[in-house]
Amino acid sequence: MARLEAVEWQREELAEPHGLLFAETPSGRLLGGRRVAAVGDMVSHTLREAGVKPCIVVLDGKTERRAYRRGLEEMLGGRETVAVENRAGSIEHDALETMLELGSEENVAVMVEGEEDLLAIPLAIGMPPGGIVAYGQPGEGVVLMPVDRYLKSFLENYLARMKPYPA
Repeated sequence: MARLEAVEWQREELAEPHGLLFAETPSGRLLGGRRVAAVGDMVSHTLREAGVKPCIVVLDGKTERRAYRRGLEEMLGGRETVAVENRAGSIEHDALETMLELGSEENVAVMVEGEEDLLAIPLAIGMPPGGIVAYGQPGEGVVLMPVDRYLKSFLENYLARMKPYPA
């Protein structure tokens, strides 16, 4: 398997938030010292501005498919940087493996060549229970996805139903 691609019904399902949607950036107090991983440049930046330092940031240098470099140097500063490639609407095998492995790491930036949106799925599966994956809901705000065994099971099942493509 070289990559997994979301089928039509999954794309429709992904258009809905899978967690708590906040129109405003949630504060560090709300997150209560929990491990937070941020998927997306805008989300990573706004969480940092709110005083939250995500343990993992997943960035592609874009927001809503337009270039976004605001605060990039600060987000990368002092972090181990890992590079992956990932096509829009899919999860590449190497990106999947990387995200699963990084779930329990600290102070890591994943730089994605392509699109990072679906990488929240394997990242949440790889994170220890009790953590939070934050991602952007276009035009609406920030979604906080609390990681527990139920979410992990749901996402593992979701991945299993994606369409595989060979190398």
